[in-house]
Amino acid sequence: MESSSVNDLLPPEWMTGSVTHVWLAAYRSALKVAPAIGATPIDVGSVRVVFADGELTYQALDAVGTPGLDVMEIRPEMRTTPRAFYTLFLSQFDPTAGVNDEPRVRALIGATVGLVAAINGGALVFERAFDNVVELATGQLTVFSDVLRTPVAYGKPRFSATHLAVVDDAAKALDRSDAPVQARVRLALHWIHQALHDDMQDEFIKLWVAVEALAMPDTTNVRPVNDLLASGYAIPSQDAAKRFGVGKLQGLRSRILHKGEQLPIHADLTNYVRCVFTDVLLETLGLPAQGRADAYMQAPAFSSPFDLDALTHLK
Repeated sequence: MESSSVNDLLPPEWMTGSVTHVWLAAYRSALKVAPAIGATPIDVGSVRVVFADGELTYQALDAVGTPGLDVMEIRPEMRTTPRAFYTLFLSQFDPTAGVNDEPRVRALIGATVGLVAAINGGALVFERAFDNVVELATGQLTVFSDVLRTPVAYGKPRFSATHLAVVDDAAKALDRSDAPVQARVRLALHWIHQALHDDMQDEFIKLWVAVEALAMPDTTNVRPVNDLLASGYAIPSQDAAKRFGVGKLQGLRSRILHKGEQLPIHADLTNYVRCVFTDVLLETLGLPAQGRADAYMQAPAFSSPFDLDALTHLK
C-alpha cells in the first residue's frame, strides 16, 4: 500500500471515463494491529471504500498567524501520516464547480463514513486524517481542510469595559435563575461553543439547536422565541415574527434535517442566528436588550441589503 497511488485504488471505469479529479478522505483506525483483510474494496454507491496499512502523503494547510482582523496567512505543506491502518473514502469531484462541489462530496462521504461506523464500528473511522482532491493525470494534491476561519468572519470583538461587564452581569443573572433556566442556558451555550468549530450546514444546525434549547424546551413552536424577541424590542409578538423571521429559520432547519436538502449556508445567515440567540439570551436572563439582530439586519457583514428570504433559500 505504501507504494500505491490513488489511481491504483479506483474502479477501472473511473480511469477510462471522464473522471479527472477524485476526493480522498482518510480516517485513521483505532486498531493497533492491522486486521487480515482482503484486497477487494467496497463500493457504496459512488463512493469507493479502501482499507490500507501504511503511510499516506497528503497536503495540509497551516494558519501561520492572525496579524489583523482581516488578515490570516495560510501556507500549504506536504506531510506524511504515521504508519497505521486507515480507511479511505474516494469519490469523484467536479473541478469546474470547485468549492461549490465540496458540500455535495462531503455529504456523500459523510454518509458512507456513518454507514461504516454504524455497521462495522467507529474504531475503523476513529480519527479523520485529511481530505485532499487528487488530479488523476498528474497526482497533484489540493487540500480541503477543517474550518479555518478568518477573524473577520466573527466581526469586530466587543471589548469595551461596558461590553465585558455584560458577561459578568449574565453570569450573576444565571446564578440567580432557577434550576430549569440554568440547565437550558448552559445547554444552549454548549451548542454555541460547538458551532464555533463548524461551518456550512452543521454550523447552522448547531446554532438553531442552541436557540431551541434556550427558548423552546417543550415545544416545536417558535412562539416562545418570538415572544422573547417581542419583549426585548418592545413590539407585539406578531410583529416580531414578521420582523425577525424565526419561522423561516426553523423551516430551513427542517428542510435540512427532515428532507435531506444540501443547501449552501451563507455566513450572513449564521451571524444573524447568533445575533438572534444573543437577543433571546439577554431577555431570558432579564438583562437590558442590545438589539443585536436588528443591528445586523441593518449592517450585515458580507452582503447588502440583508435578505432573509434569499439566505434561507425561499427565493
